[in-house]
Amino acid sequence: MLTTVEGIFKDGHVELREMPENIQEARVIVTFLAARPEDESGTPPPGTAEARVLAFRSMVASLPEGPAVPLDARGRDNLYP
Repeated sequence: MLTTVEGIFKDGHVELREMPENIQEARVIVTFLAARPEDESGTPPPGTAEARVLAFRSMVASLPEGPAVPLDARGRDNLYP
């Protein structure tokens, strides 16, 4: 299982923004990311509920529209052509 948690590297230590669940000890890979210019624009910090809601809304908006199913299509045979 892979778990991703955002953190900050400061004074030789990594400070996690949230504690991962059900992990007592694990090998890790640390990737240093460049600062994002949008961090100063008022967007919610990653890992917060607000950021997750924005990401979910963005994902849903990018999905293609599915085929319309008529209201009278009640049987399984009618739903799956």
